[in-house]
Amino acid sequence: MDTFPYEDWDDALANADGVQGYFTFGPGGNTALVILTILAILLAFWWLVNLTMSEDKHLNEAAAKLNEKWGI
Repeated sequence: MDTFPYEDWDDALANADGVQGYFTFGPGGNTALVILTILAILLAFWWLVNLTMSEDKHLNEAAAKLNEKWGI
């Protein structure tokens, strides 16, 4: 069962109302996709660095407390 209402993609694009360029994968370009990808990569990198620094801080605090308690 084929639910695509057009014969091919060219017919679909010809009958579009002009808003398909605003979508991420629309034929109007991929600028939004590139910007979102770059932002996502930067955010993921920042999050990993922040997580690593936070965990390092917490581990150092826990080690200092153990050192005070047991004097090791």
